[in-house]
Amino acid sequence: MLNAVRMDLYRMLHTRSLYVIWIVMAALILFTTSLSKTDYEDTEIQTENHQFYEAQEENGEGAVTIGMQVILPTAPGEKVTLSDILYANIQGKFVAVFLAVFTVLFSSADLNSGYLKNIGGQINGRWKLIVSKIAALGIYVLLTFGVFVIVQAVSNQIIFGYLKLGITQEFLGYLGVQLLLHFALSLICMAAAVILRSSVFSMIIAVCLCMNMLVTFYSAIDNLIHDLGFENFRLLEHTVTGQLSMLTMRPSMADELYAAGVAAAFILVCGVLTGLVFTKRDIE
Repeated sequence: MLNAVRMDLYRMLHTRSLYVIWIVMAALILFTTSLSKTDYEDTEIQTENHQFYEAQEENGEGAVTIGMQVILPTAPGEKVTLSDILYANIQGKFVAVFLAVFTVLFSSADLNSGYLKNIGGQINGRWKLIVSKIAALGIYVLLTFGVFVIVQAVSNQIIFGYLKLGITQEFLGYLGVQLLLHFALSLICMAAAVILRSSVFSMIIAVCLCMNMLVTFYSAIDNLIHDLGFENFRLLEHTVTGQLSMLTMRPSMADELYAAGVAAAFILVCGVLTGLVFTKRDIE
């Protein structure tokens, strides 16, 4: 098992796409920070953005928008903190897109090479290969969030001319839950890649999830369930991408626990389902 994990980590860290994605992410962080400064310097726009953020805090849930949208929560006249812009990017699913893209590339690469056939006969229990991949993706999520935080801090210093952290215990709790949600999203993308055996369709699913393109589909299911008498049901609340967007910057303990529970459920289901499909399928 440990050998399988080490091999997956070695392959991951020696994959060019890993560093290409990090470089692109770093460049876009610098670009979006520059755009955020432009909005911040426009008092009217930033007032609207702050009011939008305050409305989310009062409602106890973030807004779910289709596509990527980075909205600074900073009040006009106050300094933009690192936590403010981290929250804006996370809620806008900025990091999620890069995690999803790499996960599909990394998971699909095994299916299109002779690696699985070579290693499959050396390991008792092919499910261990899925467990090792899950472990590697968990480390990838941690590393990517680390790169994200460091690059964002540097970007704040370059673009705004100062670095104010604004890190609170509440925000650390929020960040921890978001790590878990992003890990769950990564495993959903892994499951799609392994089960569908198509990097193209898996990538489409991954991007649609990150962009909340399935909101219309969720709404249709909601309407069907409402007709059965469950009028308060919202499918989006029980999805990983829904919780990723809806979790506020200062979540209550109940909201944190529920979001963590949703993430844990998807991690378990995706891990087990991928393992079952992989072990029953012939290795090509």
